[in-house]
Amino acid sequence: MNRCFLEALPGDIGMSFEGLKLLFVHGSPRSTSEYMFEDIKLLEGITSSTSADVIISGHTHLPYHVKVGSKDIINAGSVGKPKHGNANSTYVIIEILNGMIKTEILEVSYDVDQMVEAIRTNPFIHDNIIQQLRPKF
Repeated sequence: MNRCFLEALPGDIGMSFEGLKLLFVHGSPRSTSEYMFEDIKLLEGITSSTSADVIISGHTHLPYHVKVGSKDIINAGSVGKPKHGNANSTYVIIEILNGMIKTEILEVSYDVDQMVEAIRTNPFIHDNIIQQLRPKF
């Protein structure tokens, strides 16, 4: 049921706001499985294929906001499978005012022990995710 719902979702969502074209994707504008790491050269190649002014993505689970040419690239991070150095979930607040984009990346703590136990008792989730919830940095 959940898998069917997810497979039926669109690959991207576009909208306009205050004269800017926003594009929401999981991976990149080209593919849901393409990683958009915070690397200007990589992002220049990926974003050249879209007319969007702002691209909001995930997939890398690493939160950031960078400007690539005239485009803003925003990654909200992750909820439940962090890769930014601690177990906190991250999300982003995006403010657009007069064509200017301001972001605030926020972290939220949660009961990691409860999540670890839920992973251990679920046969469909691999235990290697536990290591991501408890990084040894």
